[in-house]
Amino acid sequence: MIARRMVLSGAVAAALMAIAASPAWTQEKAAPTSPPQSATPAPTATGPRYDDLLAQAKRDGAVVDFKALRYAYADSEHYNPYDAKESELRTSMVKAYRDKDCATAMQHAQAILDKNYVDIDAHMMLDLCYRRLEQPQPAKHHERMAHGLAESIVATGDGRTPQTAFVVIAVREEYNVIAMLGLKQLQQALIRADGHSYDRFSVKTESGGTDTIFFNIDRPLTWLAQKTTKR
Repeated sequence: MIARRMVLSGAVAAALMAIAASPAWTQEKAAPTSPPQSATPAPTATGPRYDDLLAQAKRDGAVVDFKALRYAYADSEHYNPYDAKESELRTSMVKAYRDKDCATAMQHAQAILDKNYVDIDAHMMLDLCYRRLEQPQPAKHHERMAHGLAESIVATGDGRTPQTAFVVIAVREEYNVIAMLGLKQLQQALIRADGHSYDRFSVKTESGGTDTIFFNIDRPLTWLAQKTTKR
């Protein structure tokens, strides 16, 4: 059975490197050639709602409703789950960190957050680098953001069936959860059932066994379908 164990700050570097080691992490997964036209749309939210939640998150990451923040972002005009520029920034961010260049890594991480403040990887990177710089206050903020965002994903289900799948707003969140639960991806397949779309992963557990984990990907595929329709 998949253990519900989120990585805390002491293991955040290992988690980030595990995510980065995934072959799909440094580039967004290729969009399906025929996005589902019947995918369930995400609930509509007003722009100010996202702006209010974003301002609250920047002020105090300890009190924000992280699931509401993620969903409001997915309903905003800023949402782009297949953003190539973000993918490039993420690749450069990890390379800089591996080269022990925290200053550059932080610049790339901040550039990601300027576009998308619910990006877990960028918050993790800033947590790591601020700790290296012995600046605990900003490090704590980004730790809270990364942890809260990740917890808000695993709180949506248990991932064991399509009906209880973890609900994500971007493919990269899948790899965040897989790494943070201490799992290793083996195989992945896109499946559709009851009008919804899911990514089904075969994973290796920390004990050496295998398991299956499901993610509901209605939101990114609905966005893709709408963009395709407008062309």
